[in-house]
Amino acid sequence: MGVRWSGLKSQFSAGEILVMPRLEPPQSSEPLRLLIADDDPMIPEMLAERLKLCFIDQAVEIYQVASAEEALKLLFEQPIDLLLTDYDFSQGGRNEAITGLALLRQIREHRIVVTTIFMTGFGDEEVAKNAILQGAADYLTKPQLKGLDSVVKRCAEQHSGRLQQAALRNAAQLLEISEALNRPGSRELGAELVLQAAFKEVDCDLAWITMSSPSDGIPHLQRVLREDESLNLPKANLILSKHGEARFAQAQEIAQRFESDGPQRLWIRPLVMERSESGQQRVIGELCVAYFDRVHRFHPGRRRTLEVIANHSENLITQQFLRHDIERSFGETIQVLVQALEMHDEYTAGHSDWVGVYARLGALAMGWDARAVARAGHAGLLHDIGKVRLDSSMINHPGRLSDEQFEHFRAHPSVGAEMLKPLRSMQDVLPAVCWHHERFEGGGYPSGVASSLLPPLARLMCIADSYDAMTSHRAYRRAMSHKQAVGELRRCAGQQFDPAMIEPFIVALAAFRRLVRRWAQQLIETRELVDAKSLLSQLNEVFDAPWTADELLLDEGEQTQHQLADARLVPLDRNGLAAVFVSLEEGLNDAGRLFLTAIKSGSDEDLAAQMEAASERSDHRLQRLIAQVWLEQNH
Repeated sequence: MGVRWSGLKSQFSAGEILVMPRLEPPQSSEPLRLLIADDDPMIPEMLAERLKLCFIDQAVEIYQVASAEEALKLLFEQPIDLLLTDYDFSQGGRNEAITGLALLRQIREHRIVVTTIFMTGFGDEEVAKNAILQGAADYLTKPQLKGLDSVVKRCAEQHSGRLQQAALRNAAQLLEISEALNRPGSRELGAELVLQAAFKEVDCDLAWITMSSPSDGIPHLQRVLREDESLNLPKANLILSKHGEARFAQAQEIAQRFESDGPQRLWIRPLVMERSESGQQRVIGELCVAYFDRVHRFHPGRRRTLEVIANHSENLITQQFLRHDIERSFGETIQVLVQALEMHDEYTAGHSDWVGVYARLGALAMGWDARAVARAGHAGLLHDIGKVRLDSSMINHPGRLSDEQFEHFRAHPSVGAEMLKPLRSMQDVLPAVCWHHERFEGGGYPSGVASSLLPPLARLMCIADSYDAMTSHRAYRRAMSHKQAVGELRRCAGQQFDPAMIEPFIVALAAFRRLVRRWAQQLIETRELVDAKSLLSQLNEVFDAPWTADELLLDEGEQTQHQLADARLVPLDRNGLAAVFVSLEEGLNDAGRLFLTAIKSGSDEDLAAQMEAASERSDHRLQRLIAQVWLEQNH
């Protein structure tokens, strides 16, 4: 689908729609994992029984080994929470066996997340102190192991606290990743942050992330980090694996991913999107870490950290895919509805386009966020959708409507709201559709309630709708000038319109007209079509000049300076204004072509009338503004 000249899109930026899926990682309750390392065969059995009683109300898994080497090997293979290790492992006659202190140094060197309780014989307090210096949380003296229960419970709580602190430290990093992946246009930065976090936490030689695009599902994005520039990189444009299980790659899979000299160990963590309607999984990306040597560095603690990063990223990318599907469906719905309106009556469709433009401008002037601004535009497009149920001859009736006809006409807001009510994605535009003809002081239609009691979007829509109705041609009258329409807005403030919205709305119109006037000036000077996007580099030049009384159509008087000062306080987002302006590119080009054709004829006929006569549309707003700038420059 194309893009409507007024900026209606079939694809939307993040945050521009109503429905935002909320995805949370699954909660897990893992058992407490304890490892006992002692070469006395009696001690591990006795300790195991004591520990089971100590944690009788908690699920525990207890592992037993007879050497520090076995303990280290298990720490590289299994996640362990508490380690109870002996100091001397020479009882079995192995003089070359490493000591418990050496085991602690290895744990520290490899940054293995485990809380250690050191066990030593009576009289070895100096060794115990060294163990504390090497990172042990506490120590016990054999053979009595006095205070075992309290020491183990305290260390278990300490380990839980360590994990919570690590989670808090990771939270800032995960928040940064979330913001980047959710920010429009920052997907590449988000991927880079995910990769940097993984590379840092797992101490790998090589890491890369591949992410599919929500628009076509093709894995476009690939980022790679490596510790050594001499290491071989994976093949470009890798095809994602079809199964979603995290795994160590087999030799054949490593060979498929590297031209030569691949890593000894490759961990592949697919990023999976769950398809709830079918119960199927869809692989939408991969986070991979590789080790060319020292493969033991990827121990369970690091694997768990990588899983946190991957799970968080997976959920965010899944949201992007779901959001894209919803946005596409939402855009298609709006397209169908507005096309139906256009087929019913061309004037009403053009009017709705412009009400959408003015509503977005007003929302910017009110300081609303990007999503609310976009929804104001959508509401403007759909505010008159109920007119598809009216006789089109009634809409463009050249004279006064009969009482019966007028009552029928007054029903279009409630008819439109009823039409959109079944669509969940339209719920937040319903107030604007249903109540855009309500008056601020009451007495409007269809309900007659004072719009001061209604949502802000309904009050803004009343202003945007009225301004465009006044400044467009009708079957029974010609369009008012911008000055006349602004005068009516001010005159009816507090009666028909929200007085707090009128001046910001007028400032937004003035800002928009500045951009269009700058574009028209360049069109007139160059006698060539001007790319709307070329004005983006001129935003500061356009908007840095202070407002004038003429621009805001203020009468000279004592209050004028105060009014100009108030206008400077209106929170206009220049980039937001530019986005509205650029979205009108097709309409600007149409008006520009009409102007260039008209001035080539050399006719003295009124330029605006000449352009209007040549136009295939009933929309002449931009043409009149070009004609006004032309008159100013030539008189």
